[in-house]
Amino acid sequence: AASLQVQLCEYRQFRHSIARLKYGLPDDENMRGEADTKTRLCAQNFVEFDEKRGVASFKYPGDDKAFDVPAKSVGGNQSVAVRVASMCFERLRTGAPRAEVEALRNDIVKGYRPGEDAPENNEAWEICRVQLSHPSPLVSFQVEGKDGKKFPFQTTIGAAGGVLEA
Repeated sequence: AASLQVQLCEYRQFRHSIARLKYGLPDDENMRGEADTKTRLCAQNFVEFDEKRGVASFKYPGDDKAFDVPAKSVGGNQSVAVRVASMCFERLRTGAPRAEVEALRNDIVKGYRPGEDAPENNEAWEICRVQLSHPSPLVSFQVEGKDGKKFPFQTTIGAAGGVLEA
């Protein structure tokens, strides 16, 4: 259905260009579309770390109350706090009630085990994300070898020992 919609849109644009260029008809402003000025509803656009309060925080659109994940709840690790807040944001985005998301946050931070982690600016923070919506939540990614060949990797939170371990 999505590809059909794209094809129809492209066909309308094609007909519009013929009408203007070949037949000299006036430009139809409706075909121009509008610039997308809305902020995408994804965690990266909302979750921030507040150094002063020591929390990863976001305000979900339509909710006046901020959602916080204290860094001290994950051993002071700012990147982990932001990751937990991002998972909570995504859960809210899928329609889960706030109370359920707060319970998820509490379960995740309860399972935190301190240890060495990827540096804060490492690409692993962007690539390795748990898919909580999957029936068996998992993390999957690919690594490219020196020869250009890609190697897929995947682990479930059950096999890894928890959401923050995967």
